[in-house]
Amino acid sequence: MKLINTLIAMLTAISVGFSATADVLPPGQTTDASIRRAAKLAELGCDFERDMIGYAINADGSSVTVKCAVLGSMSLQRALLPATVTYEEKSYTVTEIAPEAFRNLSTLSIVAIPATVTRIGKDAFRGCPLQAARISDLRAWCAIIFDNYTANPASVAGCLMLGDEPLTDLVLPDSITKINNHAFDGLTSLRSVVFPEGLRTIGRSAFFGCTGLTELRLPDSIITIDRCAFERCSGLTSVYIGDNAQFIGFGAFRDCSDLRSISMPKGIRTIRHDAFDGVKAKTERRKVKK
Repeated sequence: MKLINTLIAMLTAISVGFSATADVLPPGQTTDASIRRAAKLAELGCDFERDMIGYAINADGSSVTVKCAVLGSMSLQRALLPATVTYEEKSYTVTEIAPEAFRNLSTLSIVAIPATVTRIGKDAFRGCPLQAARISDLRAWCAIIFDNYTANPASVAGCLMLGDEPLTDLVLPDSITKINNHAFDGLTSLRSVVFPEGLRTIGRSAFFGCTGLTELRLPDSIITIDRCAFERCSGLTSVYIGDNAQFIGFGAFRDCSDLRSISMPKGIRTIRHDAFDGVKAKTERRKVKK
């Protein structure tokens, strides 16, 4: 009898133990989908997500960085980034796109960049089969800091759209004084550019590989043409450089193989040694009237 009572007590203890732990899942799992989602976002460095895109709140507490594509993002074809997003009843301005944010996203074909974005990190769009990048503000676009070539979705796509129209004949606003690095890098469909008087600097690789350009007339306000600015613009036949130019960087016009005519002021202080490598153009050094 004593043995039977002992067995009953053991079975009761086991039964109680099962009851107490029946709803406990292995570490990292939960029955609450929202908690699982929050944990996944935190693992990716995101504070919240909207339309399959994760955002991280910046240190200023009023803006966010696009961190990555999340939660079923392998079906994401269009990343139409907004200027502002709302989280927990607070609005945040979208100002940055993180390095590698969309890297190798094999479904992504269109991306829209709002005028509020000021920086796009290295390789943000590397390996994406983009067909076009869409913008609404040329002034804001020229001011974006692109950390490298594949940070620029238009360079990856080879096509930049202003609104709903592909940008082939570019007329830059008068307020622009600088075109940042890689701004129009690789846009083979670009046929012409009108530069505003007041433009002082053309950044590194700003028009690299724009093979559709045939003529350039840089305004008298231009001071600096940075390295590789027009490298491999193989369709160029003539270039006029304004009267106040002071610096032409390494490889600025390298491998512009069809270039036949270059007009520049005599007073340029620095022309890097390979600025015109691969060019057989006739060069005129103009005397500038002061």
